Amino acid sequence: MYTGIVQARGRVLRLETAPHGGRLWVQFPPALMRGLQLGASVAVDGVCLSVVAMSGREIAFDVVQATLTHTNLADRRAGDELNLERSARQGAEIGGHPLSGHVSTTGTVTSAVFEGADAHLAFTVAPRWSRYLFERGFVAVDGASLTVSAVDPARGECRVQLIPDTLRRTALRRHRPGSRVNVEVEHHTQVLVDVVERVLAGGAAQPGIQGSYSEGCVLST
Repeated sequence: MYTGIVQARGRVLRLETAPHGGRLWVQFPPALMRGLQLGASVAVDGVCLSVVAMSGREIAFDVVQATLTHTNLADRRAGDELNLERSARQGAEIGGHPLSGHVSTTGTVTSAVFEGADAHLAFTVAPRWSRYLFERGFVAVDGASLTVSAVDPARGECRVQLIPDTLRRTALRRHRPGSRVNVEVEHHTQVLVDVVERVLAGGAAQPGIQGSYSEGCVLST
């Protein structure tokens, strides 16, 4: 479980590829090393991963091929920054909104402005996911909890405003039009929409399970 409040930025060291996945090595900042152990869960750009190796501040995570295919982790190159959040402790303040670290889908950036009063990120997602996005609702982008400022249902486009503190704390500045962002829709909204749609369609009011991608939390390597 995570809160969507990015705690620090890490830096990609290398992605070692293998036939069925790979191993991602990330340099952690000192502030995030306290108490970190093998098996610990960390949200890396919003993807729940488990620590499998440690060498000083060089931390390794195994990722299966499905995760590399369905998230933006495969897009990262040595030197790229990543958003990092350690798993939330029981009783900790939730400054953002509850996240599982199971990425729903990736979005394609259509507009990125990082300066001035109109600093924002806009991206499109597939129709099956855009129906869970509502103005003033929550969405996680690369693991950062953000408020939806506008939605264009016809285009499947979502826009989030970026305050200076968010830009300082996260790695969202790396994005440009055409790049991919990891998107996790808000779980309660997803359940509510699924239930209402089934009720209106006359079906059973039981939300289905959507595909999502993570490591070390639900899907093991």
